[in-house]
Amino acid sequence: MVEERIREVDLHLTNRCNLTCAHCSVDSGRTKWAEMTLDDWAAVINDAASLGCRFADLTGGEPLLYPGVERLISHITEKKLHLELQSNGILLTRERLSLAWEAGLRTIVISLDGKRERHDQIRGHAGCFDAAVQAIKSSVQVGFKVRVTRVTINDDDCDDIKEFAYLLESLGVSHLSINHFSPVTKAHFTNLQPRIPQKWMAFTAVLDQLSSALSFPISYEVGYVHASEADSFFSEETRCLIERRRWFLVRSDGEVYPCYHFVHRPEMSLGNVREHPLSELIGNEQCWSGYAALSETSVECSGCSFLSSCRGGCPSPGYLKIGKLNVKDMRCQVEHGFIPVCPFIKRTAGTRHMTNISPYYLPRK
Repeated sequence: MVEERIREVDLHLTNRCNLTCAHCSVDSGRTKWAEMTLDDWAAVINDAASLGCRFADLTGGEPLLYPGVERLISHITEKKLHLELQSNGILLTRERLSLAWEAGLRTIVISLDGKRERHDQIRGHAGCFDAAVQAIKSSVQVGFKVRVTRVTINDDDCDDIKEFAYLLESLGVSHLSINHFSPVTKAHFTNLQPRIPQKWMAFTAVLDQLSSALSFPISYEVGYVHASEADSFFSEETRCLIERRRWFLVRSDGEVYPCYHFVHRPEMSLGNVREHPLSELIGNEQCWSGYAALSETSVECSGCSFLSSCRGGCPSPGYLKIGKLNVKDMRCQVEHGFIPVCPFIKRTAGTRHMTNISPYYLPRK
């Protein structure tokens, strides 16, 4: 058996998109990046498999806009990696679904951000809610497992969750994952509405209760924990993605990042897979030099009794805002009893299972 040096790779095939979503972490449809060839991607997949990688996501942009995506699906599934394809659903016609199924794909992730009006507003395109719902129906009919992913931008986006969940159940969805909007661009920071921890935690409590009435599991972003419980929330499965070195995003142009939040910062790339194999980049300490300051304690956190557990919180908000890694997490509200955790940490509703890397939910038995 090959040693698992990494667990998951996200393959960002293209930044082209047929939508311009307000919350897009890679600014798809607006920011242009070069695209690698199928041979380039095959080399990345081969290298990842040699490192013991077990999970892969095809993402974008809209990955169905990448020419030859079905050939890539075949290559990944032949390597025995568990594969998910993330899509907004608009291009998921029965023909495309059939081709993807024949290529070996079995799980599709479709974005749906609430009711029709709200989803279309966030996605910037009238009619995309209906297209996504039709894509879910068609995918289930073909035989795919469908995971719906929803982003909540403000507290009001949480109000319709029960109705939303029962809609998904009627459509035959296999899994719902819910994330809170994380700012990663200047525009995002300008428009960001600060999260109120108490409201988010009340919402997740509703999800815990709701999960027992549904046929599918829900996973949700944890966001905050009570300060008194902080130590129990920082294990190997919930440490910073950058520290763990088990998850990597390969951008469409070949740049490699250990966390989505730095994808707009060229200086934070570990290197480019067209110049050096993935195995070389993730194993070379020089490639990680841009993240060295993570080990430094910020002045603001030096006297905090929770430093040993949270280590200053997530480094990305401070870096994206002022260009420094060793600063106090800008989401911290320890004075009110709340500690922020890695934005990628998800809990399976109704359980204590948490992780920020695949597989991040417990399937129903």
